[in-house]
Amino acid sequence: MRQATSLRDVRLDLLLPGLSINTSASDYRVIKEFRMMRFTGERWEPFGPLVSE
Repeated sequence: MRQATSLRDVRLDLLLPGLSINTSASDYRVIKEFRMMRFTGERWEPFGPLVSE
């Protein structure tokens, strides 16, 4: 548990570019920021800035 609650700026291939994972002993939320995307009929395209708390 100590390792799982002390992640700092972990970047995973499953996340969008620019997103990272941070946890602490008092905050278990893994993802605290996101990016809006829209489907263009063929693929998803990001738009706008990263949104965080």
